[in-house]
Amino acid sequence: MMWVSEGTLWTAALTLVVSLLFLLTLLPGIREYRLKTDVLPLRVVREHDGNIINFAHGFSKFIETRFGDQLRALAPAAKSMVELDNGDRFLLLGSSYPFVLYSKEKASQSVKSGVVAAGSLEFPGQVLFEAEVFCIGNFRGGTMSAYRAVLAQGDMHLGDESVVLRWVHANGELTVGPRSELFGRASSLRRIVLGDGVKFERLHSAEIGTNARVPVAPAQIPNSCEDWQPERLADFKGGLWRINGDLNIPARSVISTPLVVDGNIFVGEGSLLSCAIKSNGGLTLGSHCTVNDAVVACKRVEVGTYCRVKGPVISEVELILRKGCVIGSPMSLATVSAPRIVIELGATVHGTIWARSGGEVRGDTCKST
Repeated sequence: MMWVSEGTLWTAALTLVVSLLFLLTLLPGIREYRLKTDVLPLRVVREHDGNIINFAHGFSKFIETRFGDQLRALAPAAKSMVELDNGDRFLLLGSSYPFVLYSKEKASQSVKSGVVAAGSLEFPGQVLFEAEVFCIGNFRGGTMSAYRAVLAQGDMHLGDESVVLRWVHANGELTVGPRSELFGRASSLRRIVLGDGVKFERLHSAEIGTNARVPVAPAQIPNSCEDWQPERLADFKGGLWRINGDLNIPARSVISTPLVVDGNIFVGEGSLLSCAIKSNGGLTLGSHCTVNDAVVACKRVEVGTYCRVKGPVISEVELILRKGCVIGSPMSLATVSAPRIVIELGATVHGTIWARSGGEVRGDTCKST
């Protein structure tokens, strides 16, 4: 009979435990190899997917769920005050009932209850509306008023020097008066029109423009018939030109190969780029340039007058959009993103503008800071 020493048993036990722990680390891989669950798309919660309009969708659903039947049953010339379980109060207005301030609200120049209207709404100026506002028709706000959030199923006009604290959305056209401030998100299913001096953070619409008429563009500068070639190549891999130092591209150049430049880039007027362009420094597009892809830079980006850019325009510092330039198109929305964005009167963006530290609409004399 063979006897096993106590030390041998402990060694065998330790080896077994270590082996089991090692096998446990392989179980997720073995399971995935057999079941292949990771091929499924990630589930994205709509409220957190970055879509600007989701705030409006969520609030619209809340209004229909909580007040839909009451609004439809409310007589056109009637009103009703409803208090929710959490203590929030909402004033419900019939389709023809005008909004009127109570004497206490006039004295404090503030309205604490939310407002839900079965028709259109017109608000007075110089009043703070502390809760959400909703109307089935058009909305018109007075000058120097402030709002927490507003949703209109028709057109919306915010008076001069208005302030929006969280978000605003119109299913029709959204017009923002001069010197207003849009904190948070502003969106429209049709068009956003910004007045001079408007400050903003995040905008989205099929068309975002200003209330200035753009002068007729001068005759288009003819493009060169020959492709432009760089005088020096740092590298050419993966179908890209990689260039050291600064790069000045002559006027009326045609470029079809994507560019990555270590320094600053200046693109001469009338040039046509059917490719993406990226700079690790600053990037300037001269007037009448056309870029059929992305424009990206680590530093300041300036899109010249009457330029056309079909892809996204991104800067890690500052972005200037000169008058007459157009970013994206109604059929192909684009993204414009930078910590600071300045839009000259007459520029147009189709898609999303995201000024992470703040944006502003100005006249055509804007300069970098």
